[in-house]
Amino acid sequence: MYREDVFEPIELVLSIGGKLGKAMYRLEAAQLSLETVGKPESRATFALTDIVQVRLSAFGGTTTCEMHHKDGTKFALSSGLLDADKKDPAHERAYGEILRALHERILINSPDAKFITGTWGSAIALVVIAALCGGILYWLGTDPVQRAMLRFTIMEGMVALLVLVALPMAILRGRPKPYDPRKIPRAYDAAPR
Repeated sequence: MYREDVFEPIELVLSIGGKLGKAMYRLEAAQLSLETVGKPESRATFALTDIVQVRLSAFGGTTTCEMHHKDGTKFALSSGLLDADKKDPAHERAYGEILRALHERILINSPDAKFITGTWGSAIALVVIAALCGGILYWLGTDPVQRAMLRFTIMEGMVALLVLVALPMAILRGRPKPYDPRKIPRAYDAAPR
């Protein structure tokens, strides 16, 4: 861990998903600034002392670091590229570097902040899919001819697998849980050391 007074500013330009496009990040000892490239009026600064929670989540190869502030606002830093088909090792290294430095500085500036991984998103999506499939299955089951068809039996098996296997796995693996900010979990580290 570094002492606060020896931190050097880190400046990175990352391509991120969403409305920002390319953004310039400047991480200093006690604040994170960002500005959309080419739009200096879009500059926003976030005090690291005001962060109460950091949440890491991963979906489809993209890691998101969401920071919650004392006033209720949220800010997210994503490893995603605008062109989802590209995989850029330099971008992943840069994101991993700023993520590790950000964790170190939040730990120093806001020692009471909670660091959490995971999200209920996958489990909720599977519940919705299971409900839709179950509704279709129920509707098909009202007709005795449909119930006798092979596709009805196949769909019953698929819904059973979804509810008995996939949903419990999504709940166990995706549930929110705390982590040590000095050691970012491998599943969320875009560029593991």
